[in-house]
Amino acid sequence: MNRLLRLDLYVARILHVSQRTYADYELGNVRIPLEYMIRLAELYDVNMDYICCLSEEKKSFPLK
Repeated sequence: MNRLLRLDLYVARILHVSQRTYADYELGNVRIPLEYMIRLAELYDVNMDYICCLSEEKKSFPLK
């Protein structure tokens, strides 16, 4: 299994979704729930604007 497929599987498991569902999120075929967007921002240490493609700047996700 190549590295990108392993990463997709890892992220899908973190979100508790299938690898196919995660692929659909990435491709824009399915809207990703807000709860999952927050988890992705935390995982990748970026802000929500970056996750939503509203900014090219990868500011860190604010800690609680």
